[in-house]
Amino acid sequence: MKIKAYGKINLSLNVLRRREDGYHDLDMIMAPISLHDTLDVELSDADMFTSNIEMEFTSDNTICKAIELMREAYNIKECFKIHVDKQIPMQAGLAGGSADGAAMLVAINELCKLQVSEEELAVIALKIGADVPFCLKNQICRVRGIGEKLEAIHTQLEYKVLLVKPQSGVSTKEAYENIDFDTCIHPDIEEALSRLENNDSSFVKYLGNTLEASAMKVNKEIIEVKRKMSDFPFDCVMMSGSGSCVFGLTADQGIINSAKDMLQGQYEFVEECKLLSKR
Repeated sequence: MKIKAYGKINLSLNVLRRREDGYHDLDMIMAPISLHDTLDVELSDADMFTSNIEMEFTSDNTICKAIELMREAYNIKECFKIHVDKQIPMQAGLAGGSADGAAMLVAINELCKLQVSEEELAVIALKIGADVPFCLKNQICRVRGIGEKLEAIHTQLEYKVLLVKPQSGVSTKEAYENIDFDTCIHPDIEEALSRLENNDSSFVKYLGNTLEASAMKVNKEIIEVKRKMSDFPFDCVMMSGSGSCVFGLTADQGIINSAKDMLQGQYEFVEECKLLSKR
């Protein structure tokens, strides 16, 4: 079976505090985007992994984690032949790895005819990574805690998205370690959500990302990308997640085309996609 693993952008990301266990309490608005990897998964006599790019299928890989956790939880004996068509760049803040892990959970559930509920899969998803429960749900959500508390958001607003990633990425660990809680921004999630759910396009005025400043300390290229994209009249230009990808939101295809034409020759990853607002 072939299954699409959709990436995401953070329309807002508020890091509330650092917890004693080393994690951070978050409050976010996350949205799936049409950019996706594709997993081709079949039952097999042994686990086999291939990809269109060089990837390490070790115990740290989210696909491998999904397989092992499902085997532990449901005592399945099946093996899988998996080919990953990777289109979501790594270290971009677009949840490429998380999306792959979530897609693998769905594939195993269907291929092995387990009939595991979405709620049960979400428990396993969180063990793979903080963004995996969201990727499993795959609709615009308010996400809180460390990623385990999801609340679906409904809106009729539709946006085109331009994604631009500089050559170097940002590790999530570094982005969080560099947060300066005395100076970082804390976006108004409540106001943004209220306007988004009322289909009020002014919600973009209340978006923000606490991690943007700390990621820029690690990767100065993000500053340059954001500056160049801000020369175009996007409704919003912001970094996604822990970076290093920057996105521009607009309903105007002309703005997308103009920015894409200028930036494609300057950066390796410049992709147009759209928000997936309806499940």
